[in-house]
Amino acid sequence: VSVWNRALTVQELREMMHVQLAGDEAGLVGYWSFDCGAGSTAAFDLSGSSNDGTLTNMEPNTDWVASTAPVTRGASHTETVNATGQVTFEDTGLTMDFTAKPDATTFVVSHLDKAPNLRPAGAPMDNEYWIVHAYDGGTYTANLIFGGQERLTTDDDADPTRVKLHRRDAA
Repeated sequence: VSVWNRALTVQELREMMHVQLAGDEAGLVGYWSFDCGAGSTAAFDLSGSSNDGTLTNMEPNTDWVASTAPVTRGASHTETVNATGQVTFEDTGLTMDFTAKPDATTFVVSHLDKAPNLRPAGAPMDNEYWIVHAYDGGTYTANLIFGGQERLTTDDDADPTRVKLHRRDAA
């Protein structure tokens, strides 16, 4: 949960959707991750404002339930794509080479440093994940190019079956 002293833009909301905040973002006045896991302390305020929270009317020894929100450390970048060709999503290690792109579409790519808590069944915990969201409708065809900062290993190059692409259908 985050509280701001200003309105966030749609782009800011989309880019923060899957990544943890640093706590020093401009305008952030309160930030609680609610990941304590036990006890009655709701969370420590990670914004530096010292607004720690306490839960009341908690049953003693109540177990916390793990969140199903796919949020972890990482980076996100937004690009609006109007034509075919390569588009690099800064700080994410992903380039998309669009081979068919009939409509303007806004893409938000998030690179997660570790597996989110909604990883596909059977996927290891230490893998890296990219989330690609397409907004504004339309269809597209693109080749995904992973690179930079050793995102894939030489083992992945030697055995491409080690790299898995998972798709989540819209609800």
